[in-house]
Order: sequence, then C-alpha cells, then structure tokens
Amino acid sequence: MAINLNRFDLTTLRLFVAAVDTGSLTAGAERLDISLAAASKRIAEMEAHVGTPLLERSKRGVVPTDSGLTLMPHAVEMVARLEQLALAMGDVKRGTGGHLRLWANTSAFGGFLPGLLARYAKAHPDVVFDLEDAISEDAVRAVARGTAELGVIGENTAAEGLQTLVCHTDELVLMLPASHALLAAVREGAPAPAIPLHTLLGHDLVAFGRSTSL
Repeated sequence: MAINLNRFDLTTLRLFVAAVDTGSLTAGAERLDISLAAASKRIAEMEAHVGTPLLERSKRGVVPTDSGLTLMPHAVEMVARLEQLALAMGDVKRGTGGHLRLWANTSAFGGFLPGLLARYAKAHPDVVFDLEDAISEDAVRAVARGTAELGVIGENTAAEGLQTLVCHTDELVLMLPASHALLAAVREGAPAPAIPLHTLLGHDLVAFGRSTSL
C-alpha cells in the first residue's frame, strides 16, 4: 500500500527526530514546546499512517525500531531543509546579512561565549543569531545534520567527521577544606600548588555529571 505523502506532518517529523536524539518522548516534546499527550498522539498517528511502530517505548525512554531507523535519516534531512528554508526567508524578510545557528554547552554560555558573541555582533551587525543551549553530544549531532553551523563542545566529546579547533581554555579550580590531606604539605600562607587531576581519583568528589563538558 502506498503511503500518502500529504499526511506527513513536519511538526511530527521534528518531534520524532527530537525524541530519537534525546532518547525520550518527554524531552522531545519539551524541545518543541508541546505537551506530552499531544506528542504521544502525533507519534501514534504517524505510526498508524505508515503501518508500523517507529519508536520502542520503555521505562528508560524511547529508541527507534528498525522502521524508525529507516525513517530517521530522511526525517533529519527534511527537518534540516525546512529550518534552512525558514532561516533564509526570515533573512529576506528582515533584509539581514545572514543567519548563524550556534549550539553550545551550558559552560560556554555561562563563561566566555557571551563576550565573544557580543564582539562578533558588533563587527557583523546584520547577522542574526539563533542560539541553543545543549549538551555537547547534541551540539555535535546538530552540526553533523546541518541543524547548526557551529557548535561549542567539551574537549572530551567525540566529533568524528567534523572539523574542530580550540576556541577557549578554562581553568578548573579545586575547592577543599583547609584540613584536607591534599593540602597537608602546604605551609600556612603559601599559595596552593597545582594538583594533577589523576591524584583526585582516590578522593570523593562533588562534580557535574558525565553528560556535561566538565
């Protein structure tokens, strides 16, 4: 049976891509700013239309079925082209000199990036920014799929097939109580020494999760 292309909804395709990217229908719905109930209905209707399940649901989230894996690259391409079209027409309407889509992790947005973007905007006032706060892995996928032109990611993030360069170096600071064993050899009033990261592995740490850039 042939599939009626007129019944493919671009919002639902965007939702499908977001759900697969995040591994969660809830997170995918939040990305598109729609309710979970509406998202579930959209996916169910698309699955009924194509005649096969596209997402496998569990308590841990969602993963694409074999049919979903077949749909995914086509959906990604359609969504990327739609976003490029929207940006291009928006530029024409505003008479701007271009559009820059940048995805970056929270560390970048909370650190060096605002100042860098401000300087760029001053030098290129006709360029419109489209900014997305995302974990590094999502930023890599966005650039690879054409959803973003640039991504700012953590050094420990794999970015195979993409060109990368160092744009900023952060200084990590370790906070310790004065009585901690790592400071036992430091004389009172002397500056604290640089502590190699590997020496911390045997100590309990309060830090960000593995999904962050730090």
